[in-house]
Amino acid sequence: MRTRELDDAVLHVATSQYGAFTIGQTKAIGIGRDLRRERIRQGRWIVAQGEVLVLAASPDTWRRRLMIGILVAGGDAAVYSVAALAFWGLKGFPEEPVEPRFHGTRHRLVVGRCHESRYLPEDHVRVRDGLRVVCVERALCDAAAHVPKQRLSRMVDDAILQRLTTAKKLLAMCDDLATGYRRGLKALRGVVADRLDGKRPTESELEDEFLDLVRAAGLPEPERQLGLGGSTSAGRVDFLFRPRFIAEVDGGQHRWSELQRQEDDRRDAELTAAGYLVERFTKPQIRHDPEGVIRRIWEALARAA
Repeated sequence: MRTRELDDAVLHVATSQYGAFTIGQTKAIGIGRDLRRERIRQGRWIVAQGEVLVLAASPDTWRRRLMIGILVAGGDAAVYSVAALAFWGLKGFPEEPVEPRFHGTRHRLVVGRCHESRYLPEDHVRVRDGLRVVCVERALCDAAAHVPKQRLSRMVDDAILQRLTTAKKLLAMCDDLATGYRRGLKALRGVVADRLDGKRPTESELEDEFLDLVRAAGLPEPERQLGLGGSTSAGRVDFLFRPRFIAEVDGGQHRWSELQRQEDDRRDAELTAAGYLVERFTKPQIRHDPEGVIRRIWEALARAA
């Protein structure tokens, strides 16, 4: 095979791996030590770590660093924990700031942390965009020990809303991992159990905060993100306290738009005409006047009884 053809073969492999490739892959193509050293001396290839190289022309991206880590750690390695959550696109986990982490064999990594797992079956791993990454369920279980329960709850809701997983799949993963001690599984089980009864997750951090206030005050548990069906065309409501009290949560920017305010007023009037009592709660009220919010809810429940 001519030198140009050898270079093209390496380019083909590296392109599918975000610019990274191994010495073993170059050997499989037919490149010997002399040509490999020449490409490194010319600056066309760069040694990333150990037997992993990168094309000098390839950009140093977060995903390239993930690929380097996987190639260094071994063929059975996979991105895990918060790095996997970033990869799957969960809110609050942007790619670049998250340090790459890998399940794999013990190895010193320049590009991130390598964790040796005694239990990483292949059915916990997905290949997505050319990278081995643990599934969402396993990533949430791995991350559960490192985040507060309130944030864990938001992470689970986000994963379910994006249809990346379901409550049943998460519980099955908890059961699969329960044979060994894993911190955080108890908290995750508690979060998941609350979603197994068909309750829809909330859709924002502010709605989570409102629900926390309700629970802390010992108020009845409302149904959330509920479509009212044929009784009205107003669509889904944030919270419904049976039998007929609706609580809507408005973010800080929600009512700045005059058109949005008019639409909210129209929906409220339609819901009122359908027999519901509607109250709106803003971000400043929820965060800075929780006692006032609870008082209004108690009063509304009494009126709606």
